[in-house]
Amino acid sequence: MVIAFIVPYVGLRMMIPQDVSLVEGIYFVDNFSSPFNLSGLLFGVISLYFSYLLCNDEGKTLIRKYMFFSIPYLVMIAMVGLFWEVRLFIPLILTGFIFASYQFKNTISA
Repeated sequence: MVIAFIVPYVGLRMMIPQDVSLVEGIYFVDNFSSPFNLSGLLFGVISLYFSYLLCNDEGKTLIRKYMFFSIPYLVMIAMVGLFWEVRLFIPLILTGFIFASYQFKNTISA
């Protein structure tokens, strides 16, 4: 999977020359010192915890595994993203709600 990402990425970077960098800067310290960024982080954590509470035991295990494999994404958010941009947490939040709703569909009897 890594090679499937790197080969097209390098090919596109070589074919389309640009004088821009991939990131604007490293915001790791700013993310944990600004009240706006901390409020965005709090929103993300509360939303994920809410979806975690909605799941049964199987769903909770699935979310824990998903969050473990999402660690690289979370590290990149902390380093080059800003926590107040809550759109960065939306993929994780939506996936958590999908896990929760999937488990609810299995418990509803028709």
